[in-house]
Amino acid sequence: MAISLVNNLSMNRSDAAVADDVWTATSATASDFQAAAGGAWTFIKAQTASASSSIDFVDGTSDVVFDNTYIAYQLKAFSVKGTTDKAIMTVLVSNDTGSSYETSGYKTRFIRNGGTVGNGYTTAAFMYADDTGTATGENMSYTLDFFNPAQTSDYARGIWTVCYSDESSADSYITLGGAIYAVAGAIDAFRIIMDTGTIASGSFYLYGLAKS
Repeated sequence: MAISLVNNLSMNRSDAAVADDVWTATSATASDFQAAAGGAWTFIKAQTASASSSIDFVDGTSDVVFDNTYIAYQLKAFSVKGTTDKAIMTVLVSNDTGSSYETSGYKTRFIRNGGTVGNGYTTAAFMYADDTGTATGENMSYTLDFFNPAQTSDYARGIWTVCYSDESSADSYITLGGAIYAVAGAIDAFRIIMDTGTIASGSFYLYGLAKS
């Protein structure tokens, strides 16, 4: 198979590059530096738990962006384990850049399916997963989506999916939920925390979805 070599120095370039631009062929003999295609998830920040009292993502702190830069944000969490059996993992939101985290005012509904099946409701957290264990294989992985958290005229909303093994049977469970923080206004930080003990281990990755 023949290999064609292209000398990009010989191509016409009509503009200068800025940060994050890509080199794009605009014809057979010309190219420009252009903005990368939109609509993709952009990596923002990773954190790793190690006997951590909480994991916090705060806009403007430690390179975290959680504002109107993106229309949606997604948290991916892997192999999250607590230090205490039957601990409940929750996510709380903040509207004062992490000075405080709300422990009431939520309207959060979820469906739990595994060894038992049931519907749940809480006003104490934006996200909820119960009966986590500490033995081998007893941990959780999940995805949490926030929709336009910087809006100021409506309630903050999100959805989440958790897969985990519980404390008593090491059975496989899935929990699906949707949440509203029922106070109109922006949220600019969130916290992952256990109701008892600490987060023994786990990896957390935050991404943002471009507007276009």
